[in-house]
This record gives sequence, structure tokens and C-alpha cells, in this order.
Amino acid sequence: LFHTKLNTYKWLLKLHKVDNIYSLEDIYCIIGYYKHIDNCLKEGRMQTLADKFRPTCIDDIVGQEHILGKGKVLRRLIENKNVSNLILFGNPGTGKTTIANLIAKSSNKKLFKLNGTTASVKDIQEIAKTLDTLEGYNGVIVYLDEIHAFSKNRQSSILSYLETGQITLIASTTENPYHSIHPA
Repeated sequence: LFHTKLNTYKWLLKLHKVDNIYSLEDIYCIIGYYKHIDNCLKEGRMQTLADKFRPTCIDDIVGQEHILGKGKVLRRLIENKNVSNLILFGNPGTGKTTIANLIAKSSNKKLFKLNGTTASVKDIQEIAKTLDTLEGYNGVIVYLDEIHAFSKNRQSSILSYLETGQITLIASTTENPYHSIHPA
């Protein structure tokens, strides 16, 4: 059994171009390294390449002049720190996440990032716990990527916080929001 397990791990690691595996300890060491990198990314100690090159101010964004140009609606909202609930709709790579990051940065509100495919009601409840703490003192923005994949039940769990203004929702989707998001 040990020999079969070792060969299976060796085969998997060769797929990832890892050579010179001699024992199960080597495999555990490599797996530990990958887990360490994954934890660093989750805790914000490392940045992805996309995050390193992401624009850090509105003027650095290329394109989107129709909403971010001088005097345009979204730019005025950001500059006046008057952030309301938004749904950003567009193709992948058009700057939806970047815009959400810049809005949160300019408003001095705590930003929580969720993905509609993996987020749960429990995640919303965890965010709600921060509302009455120092972390949520200036307010909370929830950036929900792929809201079209967020089920009706999960969308309902955040609705009461949106109605009272305790949470500001910035959602993004690649699907038409008129057809993919559940009405309140």
C-alpha cells in the first residue's frame, strides 16, 4: 500500500514538473510548501500577479471613460465618498474588481470579497458580526463577484443589511443582471 501511494504521489507531482522524489517525506514536504503558499495568499501576505499590476487610483484605469471620465457618474460617487449599492456588468477583464477595490479604498470602509460560487449564508453572518466592531466602524463593503451564481436563499440573507444600509454591496457579473439576479 505504501509503495502504491508513493508511486501515485510521484506520478501527480511529475504532472506538476516536480522531479527527484525519493520518499513519502519528500512528498509531504512539497505538499506543505504548496499549503504554505496557499495560506499566504489567503491571508494577504502574498499578492497574485493581477493584484500587483492592478491600478491603484481612478486615473490609472485605462478605458471605461463613459463611467469613470472627469465629471461622469461613477467617478463623482467615488470622489465624493458617496458609495451606494452597485452591480457592475461586463465581460471578464473589463475592470469590475479593480473598480470595486478603488471604491472601497476611497470610502475608507472595510472591504470583504466573496465569490458567488463559493460564498455561503455563514460567510454573510461572519461579515455581519463585524458591523458593531472597530473593524466595521466606518461601514462595510461586500464585493460579491459572480453574483449570478449566488442563489436566491443566499441573496436573501444579505438583503436586510442592504435595506438598513449597514452593508454596501458591490456586485459583479458577466451575465445580464436583469435575468440572472433575483428581485427583492
